[in-house]
Amino acid sequence: MKTLAAFLAIVFLSASARAASIKFAEGALKDSPENLGIDLGAVPSYEVAPYKFDRTREETRAREVISRNPAAQAAKGRAITSRETDEEIVFSAGSLEYSVSKTTGAEALLDLARYAVGEKGEQALAESQLRQIAERYVREHITGVGPDELRFLSVKRIMNAVGKLDPQSKQVSEVSTSVANYIVVYQRQIGKIPVLGSGENIRLYLSPNGEIIGHSKVWRDLRKDPVSVKPAIGTDQIRRIFTERHQPDPVQQIVVDQVRFGYLAYGRYSRQETLKPVYWVGFTYGPSSKRVIELYDAYTGQFIRPPEEEPGDRRPVSPLRPRVPLRERLPRLP
Repeated sequence: MKTLAAFLAIVFLSASARAASIKFAEGALKDSPENLGIDLGAVPSYEVAPYKFDRTREETRAREVISRNPAAQAAKGRAITSRETDEEIVFSAGSLEYSVSKTTGAEALLDLARYAVGEKGEQALAESQLRQIAERYVREHITGVGPDELRFLSVKRIMNAVGKLDPQSKQVSEVSTSVANYIVVYQRQIGKIPVLGSGENIRLYLSPNGEIIGHSKVWRDLRKDPVSVKPAIGTDQIRRIFTERHQPDPVQQIVVDQVRFGYLAYGRYSRQETLKPVYWVGFTYGPSSKRVIELYDAYTGQFIRPPEEEPGDRRPVSPLRPRVPLRERLPRLP
């Protein structure tokens, strides 16, 4: 018996030595539902109203946008042409491009001649100025967005760098940088619950002087009444589920830097039937590891398995259609 007990003790100690140390970084839980004041006792899910593509309606809408939108100055006096793929219809007039997804109705407008070209700005604009410009534009030119649904997320800066080339040494020196464009990003919020993922957001594209040069909008129509209302589990339970799932991993340490709660939304080309709540957990396996995102059903705590990798995306890349690496594509809810 002593020999058996000693053997079991060795096995236990070996297994313990292999268990991964899981650390939740400071600030990882700042977007937890408890910190956002979300009532987890009754969390609704919503049905997405199906979008039906109508070419005539979108042509009419395109003409209205191109004739009235202040970002469409480059289109004045230009003929409007269109091209079509299985996924979208794109209207062009001069350097202006306006596209609509056939799957979701997501729209994008941009003056391509003024994006990332290094226009001169008098001075850098403060975030408060950019938000004021962006929010006025949303109120006046973007339809179907409730005032309580818009949640400011961030201001991104596209930088332009110019250097001086020494003709003899061929070395670049005197590099100066300036803002080429600002992008003001808003996320959808339903009640107090944010919407996560690549859908349900609005981006406003601005010149260095703060002129709107375009926008993109992925914003699905939802049925008014929830399709279900159920209690969701708390952050402490998700931490336990995550720890149990990953402690056997053959690594020394896992660092969780983000735990978020919200509705999962797909991108502009993906059909979606419901908005359901999830926990979004971001972590790394060490300083040289790529960041990993995992999703868990907020009602049950069940891990949501990502889809199998698909063939490469052959759509042309543009500011309005960035190519998303496969590792960053989100899993679909069961």
